[in-house]
Amino acid sequence: MKRSLPLDITNILFEGSYENAEAGELQVTYGHTKKGQDSRCKRRKALRHQSTAVNFSLSVSAGGGVPIWYEALDGQTNDSVCYLPHLDALSNQLGITSPLIVGDSKLVSNNNMIAFLKAGAYFIGPATLDKKGRVQLKKLWEQGAYFSALPYKAEEGQPVPYWGMETERKLTDKDAGPKEQKNYQIRRIYIFSKDRRKVIRHTRAKNFLKAKRGAMRCEAFRARFTKSFAA
Repeated sequence: MKRSLPLDITNILFEGSYENAEAGELQVTYGHTKKGQDSRCKRRKALRHQSTAVNFSLSVSAGGGVPIWYEALDGQTNDSVCYLPHLDALSNQLGITSPLIVGDSKLVSNNNMIAFLKAGAYFIGPATLDKKGRVQLKKLWEQGAYFSALPYKAEEGQPVPYWGMETERKLTDKDAGPKEQKNYQIRRIYIFSKDRRKVIRHTRAKNFLKAKRGAMRCEAFRARFTKSFAA
C-alpha cells in the first residue's frame, strides 16, 4: 500500500526588519499574504500586498494530518518548485520511497510530473481543462466514451455525486538526450458534478450581473461628464 501524503504551500506573515539578510539566509519579502493573517487587512485589502512574509511547505500524513516534513522558503517562492525538494527529503532523510503525493494544480506541471515518474513516485493533482484537453474529450465522446458514476464519499455533509471518464496521457522527458528520451503513460480522469456545475453557473451569473451593473454606472458617469463638459 502506497503512503499517501498531502502536501501544500502557503505563506506566513513575518514581522520585523530583514532588509539586510545575507545571501543564503531566508529572504523575507513583501507580497500577498493570506486573508486573516494581518488584522490591518480588515481595513484595507491593499495592505495584504504590503506585508512581509515567508513561504512554508508542509507534508502531512493522510490519516490524522501528522506533520511529516516541512521547509521554510523565501517569500514569493513559486509553488511549483517546492514539490521536488519534498520528494528528495522523503526519500533521503525519511526513507519513504514511492510515496503518493496529493497536491494542488501547481503539482501537475510537466517538470514535476516527469521528475516524480523518474523517481518512481506517485501523484494526484487537479488540472484545468485546457484547449488540448477539450479536443481530446471531444474525440473520446465521438468514439463512444461516456462518464460513469464515481464511488465518492464525502467526509462531512451530504455526498456530492461526481462523474468521471478515465483515459491516458503521454509525457515525454524532453531534457534527456535523443537516444535516452523516454515516454511515460499517466492516468487522466475527466470529472464533473451536476450539482457543482449548478453552483458554478449561479456564481458566474451573479458575477456577470455585477459586472454589467458596474459597466452601466461607468456609462452613466461618462454621459454626465460629457454633458457637463459640453455645457
